[in-house]
Amino acid sequence: MMKLPRVLVWALVLAAAVALVAAGCARPAPQAQPPEVKEEGPERGGTFFSASIGDASTFNPILVNDTASSQISGKLFDSLISFDDKVNIIPELAEKWESSPDGLTWTFTLRPGLRWHDGTPLTTRDVKFTFESILHPFYTGVRVANYTSLAGVKEYRAELTGLNNQLKEKAITEAEHQEKSLAAFEAWKAQNALEIVDDRVIKLHLAETYAPFLPQAMGMGIIPEHLLKDVQGKAMADAEFNRKPVGNGAWKFKEWKTGEYVAIVANDDYWDGRPNVDEYVMKIIPDQNTVMVALEAREVDLGGVTPEEYDRFAQLKHLNLHEYPIFSYTYLGYNLTNPLFAQKEVRQAIAHAVNKEVLIDELLQGHGTVAWTHGSPARWDYNPDVKTYPYDPEKAKQMLDAAGWKVNPATGIREKDGKPFAFKLQTNQGNKQREAAAVVIQENLEAVGIKVEVELVEWSTFVNTVLLPKNFEAIIVGWSLGVDPDAFSIWHSKGGPFNFVSYENARVDELLEQGRKELDLDKRAAIYREIWAILAEDQPYLFLYYPNSIVAVNKRVLGPIGGTPVGIEWNIEDWWIPTKWQAGPAAWTEG
Repeated sequence: MMKLPRVLVWALVLAAAVALVAAGCARPAPQAQPPEVKEEGPERGGTFFSASIGDASTFNPILVNDTASSQISGKLFDSLISFDDKVNIIPELAEKWESSPDGLTWTFTLRPGLRWHDGTPLTTRDVKFTFESILHPFYTGVRVANYTSLAGVKEYRAELTGLNNQLKEKAITEAEHQEKSLAAFEAWKAQNALEIVDDRVIKLHLAETYAPFLPQAMGMGIIPEHLLKDVQGKAMADAEFNRKPVGNGAWKFKEWKTGEYVAIVANDDYWDGRPNVDEYVMKIIPDQNTVMVALEAREVDLGGVTPEEYDRFAQLKHLNLHEYPIFSYTYLGYNLTNPLFAQKEVRQAIAHAVNKEVLIDELLQGHGTVAWTHGSPARWDYNPDVKTYPYDPEKAKQMLDAAGWKVNPATGIREKDGKPFAFKLQTNQGNKQREAAAVVIQENLEAVGIKVEVELVEWSTFVNTVLLPKNFEAIIVGWSLGVDPDAFSIWHSKGGPFNFVSYENARVDELLEQGRKELDLDKRAAIYREIWAILAEDQPYLFLYYPNSIVAVNKRVLGPIGGTPVGIEWNIEDWWIPTKWQAGPAAWTEG
């Protein structure tokens, strides 16, 4: 059984305000092994306890947009395809699939005998219903972009945009807007882009070749038509199903006590065999320090460990530490519409002025690697041969001088055309690593004559009033990336809402468009590596560091346990707890 957290498969998302298990590392964790267990093979039984700093918001997979919800939803709902520990695509609900030579028709065949947790057969009608629900005109989630390559969708979405504009301009009434939007939806459905052949075979027709289609769109958890057909659109956001879901995966929903825990239980009738553990409980512990207290006190089996606590936790006899790279990085982003940052040479000078190694050594306690460009060293498209900017404040000063930014002897601050080089650097309050990084950057830049004011902003305010409206001079934030390298929405000049820094480069636009159409993996890799090289040269971000995760697991839990770039619980169905330790996390004893 191989399942990766689908919130990371689905889309590019902002890195969390406070990382659940975020850390970085360059050194391996000591993997002390549990004492030998006499019992032969995995045993069934027991309850596994994980810790989450955030509560869930919904378990409906097409609405999930946060890590805590995904941690549970991904266990309750299977998708057509999944991923193994090397992030290779593997079958899940679909036993096989094939693409036409031109990449425009995908045919999926479901496994025989699939059922929902209430016993209802799962068919291709549910698959079609899932994707149609995402494309419903009043859908409230964020998955639409993954399905715009389906035949007719771009034209249909353009029609919806026109209707929305008419409503804003009061050219049509609310009732007319709803009627026309639903009519457009029905007209699109009639084009049969989602063609049911029979209960087990479905064909998906695309309007254009879209290379990320399989990993981005088909990793979506399938939802039941028979339970949700009457609540498509806005009504689905309020459906009782979202709190009491009926899924199709290896685990079945049991209970959600808001702010305290979520409990799920093994599905005895799962197509790939039931999990070994009887019950999985996600405890809500909204503070990282309290999570570590719970780990140390043997109240939970799994939780994140901060870099500064790594060495101490490595000595605790009842825990194993797992440390691994993830698809994530932290960066300082410039508002490129600001004249201060308009010159590439100025941004390169700033890169030379900032001591990234100090960020790794002091902020991450040696658990991190310096970032030079977009992506992750753990992903297949990474380019290790890009331009780098070693810490060299003297070179930074020379480059700033050459760019016309001269130091005013009276103030010590650089000026150009009478304007001082001074800006506000904002980041989200509560993320201690980002707060500390801002202070280091402030000190480094003041040493070369650039004045920086640091401002910390509450997370929701930061997102809604600073980041999304592009109301900033410079920011520190992070990306958690999907398994596919497509970064159209981040870097294309007309790519969408995630190009926060207003970056424009015609060659990057061209390459991003090519990357979406190229089906050959080697050729795609070459395309993205060229993009990452251009970004390293242009420095639209000051790329800071690539983190790894540090996760502690109680030694009473056995099995093939090891972290992957998108999580450690990818094969949790195969983990098990020997009978003598099934009383709880405190049951483990040495010897």
